[in-house]
Amino acid sequence: MSRQDQSNWIIVSALAVVILLSGCATTKTPYWKNTSYGTWEFNSAEIKKLPDISLRKILSLASVNPGEKVQILVRAQNLDGIAEVKQIAGSEDVIVTDLQGQEVRVKIAQITEIQSRRQIRVMPKGKTTDEAAEEAAEALTYAPLIPIAIATWPFLRASGLDEGKNADDKEKALIAYGGMSKEELIKHLGDPMEKYYCKDNYGDEEVWIYNKDQVLRGGRALFIRSADEMVYYTSHNTTFFKNSKNCSKLKK
Repeated sequence: MSRQDQSNWIIVSALAVVILLSGCATTKTPYWKNTSYGTWEFNSAEIKKLPDISLRKILSLASVNPGEKVQILVRAQNLDGIAEVKQIAGSEDVIVTDLQGQEVRVKIAQITEIQSRRQIRVMPKGKTTDEAAEEAAEALTYAPLIPIAIATWPFLRASGLDEGKNADDKEKALIAYGGMSKEELIKHLGDPMEKYYCKDNYGDEEVWIYNKDQVLRGGRALFIRSADEMVYYTSHNTTFFKNSKNCSKLKK
């Protein structure tokens, strides 16, 4: 096997494990997990990039639909540990429940971390022996590839192949910027570096490209539907559409 073939094999093998570990290689939840949670996290550096309109939108998710068991958790200056957001209070504060179960007010400007936790699936109790054995065998099938994936993970990140991180970043950017109008983008983020107009069978849209210092990583490209002139999609990739015959660059 040539060196190039070996490199290709390593990449393919690692991607297979990435897919497995991210839950895409099988429709079944691993038998050793009783509960699966959907989570995301905004760290301190990301929060500093968020305009107030986005920050308030994220914090307000706690009261959008309590029936879905969405938890918005925060860390903040002068707050002991992590606390659960209950509601936004006024223009500057948010009410949270601290570790002692007490409701306290926290300044939005003092928040240093935001997390979400949402229960998305609960496994039924009592799997049969055959089901457990089948899932164990399925996991063992991919076990030899795991060391390869661990060894090549830095390479995947450097090459932009870490789809798990890309997907997380795009989800966070859509939460932060989704639904914003052109006017709001300019007011809160500033002017984009580039603008493109794209037209296809799904409708017209503009794609605004922002500098990495202006937005979250997953929001470098913001897609604005022409029908309502609001952001409906985001991406970390700022080049894939530039050579498309359906897109043309706009003057600022």
